[in-house]
Amino acid sequence: MGFLNTILNKSGKKDKAEALKQNLDTPLEIRGGKKTKAFVTELINRTAKSDAGRAVLEKAAKAGYRIVVEDLEGAFGACDGDEKLIFLGAGKSQDKLVSTLAHEARHAEQMEKGAIKGYDPTKTIASALVEKRLMEGDAVAYSVLVCDQLYAQGDYTPAVAVAHQYPEVFKDFQSAKREAPTGKSVDDAMTGAVLGWFYSEKLKMRYEQQHIARPLSLGLNLDADPKALKTVKAADSLAKICTLGRRSYFTAAADSFKEPVLCGVSRSTKYWIDSYAAAVKSCGGTPEPSVESIPVYHERPSNRVDLSQYPEPLLPCARDRIKNGGEKKSLKNSAIKLLKMAKQKGR
Repeated sequence: MGFLNTILNKSGKKDKAEALKQNLDTPLEIRGGKKTKAFVTELINRTAKSDAGRAVLEKAAKAGYRIVVEDLEGAFGACDGDEKLIFLGAGKSQDKLVSTLAHEARHAEQMEKGAIKGYDPTKTIASALVEKRLMEGDAVAYSVLVCDQLYAQGDYTPAVAVAHQYPEVFKDFQSAKREAPTGKSVDDAMTGAVLGWFYSEKLKMRYEQQHIARPLSLGLNLDADPKALKTVKAADSLAKICTLGRRSYFTAAADSFKEPVLCGVSRSTKYWIDSYAAAVKSCGGTPEPSVESIPVYHERPSNRVDLSQYPEPLLPCARDRIKNGGEKKSLKNSAIKLLKMAKQKGR
């Protein structure tokens, strides 16, 4: 019996080792217990069966990103470029988390290439908005690409899950892939999906609330010298975000991002911006110039958002900063940390 137990124990150890073996050249560090590590390892290996999935996970691993599973208050995932952490929502199905893992790993790749991490007070709000939207549109498109490749291999459910979450983007990806106007089906599919994200008003407006209203309400840009603010060019954002390997996949013209529907804000957000600007001026401050000049697109009435869903135009901490001529560093850091923790949530 002793000999038999030895064989069984060795077999059990081997099974456990196999359950934690990642099919990557550079394994990703996973934080958590054995069950969490086994679950995430299976998720990694499933995602890595897609060429696109494997490529983006390898890049995240080589850059030193770690994976954490925790309660994200309903969100599926998040990515922190400063701490190099990829968060996955606890209790979510693996079918859905395949696209989420690819999505967040893609954000890691974007930020490693120099894309904006969270809120950057050195750049104008207007130009940063285009880059932040591109980051999200590209990450969604990339997650659809991963799921599409898995579908071709017979793993259907991740594609079903991502199609349910992003129906318009998924449809545009498939249409562009099928029609392939430039003859490059993958490039056309990715471009179609990115533009599909930009033409989805509900997705865009969510990011207007998150990347315009939230930082302005917290007063994160009040210390910036308007003359020193940098403008992010859409062409530069496309060059570092919309890539496959070392080449650009984006087949549309960069100038299209000058159109209000792509670079502007909704009327709902514009109403909020006007309220914000009035609040800043009433305290003796000066709004960041680019905010009031952002173009406006007219969203469909059914998509219009009530102002009660936006944050207060100027929170007390921001009002105090203007009136007192500044703010303690600790308060500023707390606000930035609060914004960072929620920056990629909502998927």
